Amino acid sequence: MITIITLEGVVERDPQEYKRVKGGDTMANIKRTKLVLRFNIGTEDAPKYKDVTYTRVAEEASDDNVKTVGNALAALYDHSLSDVVRVNEVSLGH
Repeated sequence: MITIITLEGVVERDPQEYKRVKGGDTMANIKRTKLVLRFNIGTEDAPKYKDVTYTRVAEEASDDNVKTVGNALAALYDHSLSDVVRVNEVSLGH
């Protein structure tokens, strides 16, 4: 069992449930989803970026929900948020 934090709360699920992909079983299997917050730690004239990555994001979470959570988490940091990025890692097979 794996523990997942979703907008509905904390749930425990069988890891096999998260090998499904929206759009049908002919697509590559999503292995994991990450949320990346990209902060500008430099200046406007000379930007320098730092990424903060959160793992174990539920694959079924909508892009809007991931963005909402990303913006809420970014409010806890001192730097200016430049972007909220969703990364879906997929297996293309052998």
